Amino acid sequence: MRNLIPFQTFDLWREFDRLFEGRPTREARDHFLPPADVYETSAAYGIDVELPGMRKEDITISLNDGVLTVTGERKSEQNQKDREVVRCERCHGTFTRSWTLPKEADTDKINAAFDNGVLRLTIAKRPEVQPKQIEIKVH
Repeated sequence: MRNLIPFQTFDLWREFDRLFEGRPTREARDHFLPPADVYETSAAYGIDVELPGMRKEDITISLNDGVLTVTGERKSEQNQKDREVVRCERCHGTFTRSWTLPKEADTDKINAAFDNGVLRLTIAKRPEVQPKQIEIKVH
């Protein structure tokens, strides 16, 4: 009979925790990538970016050569003198997200709204590319 090695699972996150003892790397502390949903309707394109805990003053939106860019910084609350951080799982630091807009986008009609930690960007389509209804005339 062969000697069987007991089945043992490998937990990557547990190994990272053990390696760093709950302390994030410098890169993890200084940068993060907020998740975003990109969608399209018949009249516009939309981008929703999750930015919980941020203020609109910490976010910048720019348009350069057809590229829409959102940058910002989520400040850390770790600098409080009366506590020592044992484990840090919330991301903070600077971020940049960029999207190349399609040629149908009307870059003069971009709206941004920030509500409940979600930045909602709406980019209108140029009128000539939007679907139109053709009226049927009866003679």
